[in-house]
Amino acid sequence: MAVMALVLLTGACSIFAAAITASQAWEEHQQASWPQVMSQSQNCELATSSYSPHRIYIRCAFGYSVGGEAHVAHFYSRQFAPAGVWQYPPNQASVLYDWLNAHLDGAPIVLRYNPANPAKAVMASDYLPGHGAHTPNNLKLLAAFASAFVVLLVIGRLTRPRTPWQVGKPPAPLG
Repeated sequence: MAVMALVLLTGACSIFAAAITASQAWEEHQQASWPQVMSQSQNCELATSSYSPHRIYIRCAFGYSVGGEAHVAHFYSRQFAPAGVWQYPPNQASVLYDWLNAHLDGAPIVLRYNPANPAKAVMASDYLPGHGAHTPNNLKLLAAFASAFVVLLVIGRLTRPRTPWQVGKPPAPLG
């Protein structure tokens, strides 16, 4: 019974992961065709998390112009532990600090903007660590759920209780 519950759970997770992967892949496909624009960092800095003083993140503003109209795109990194806080593996934040140091005020970066709404932009390259295309990781997660579903389904089929007629014996007479 527990195996069948896990089969149902992994099946539902597989369906959910497939829907999210398809949706996000379509969105990323659309964004890949948006026009590019060169922008400059206006304010990239470290900020402290509102819920924990031991968590920080990078927030950046990039200014760009489309058709003579100025726009500002804001990007945020994932939260991470600063260098002085214990972490394993050690020094996980070094890649984020390196990215921040390379994008101080005035640093150029290529963005893609939505032609229907030029105020909406995504990074075209030189992504903040943890940003960029999500589809490859979504496909890995989908493969893991689908594999677990198939393995559990096979285990469920092999371990399910069998009735006498399935084993080749006639059922016992009633009464």
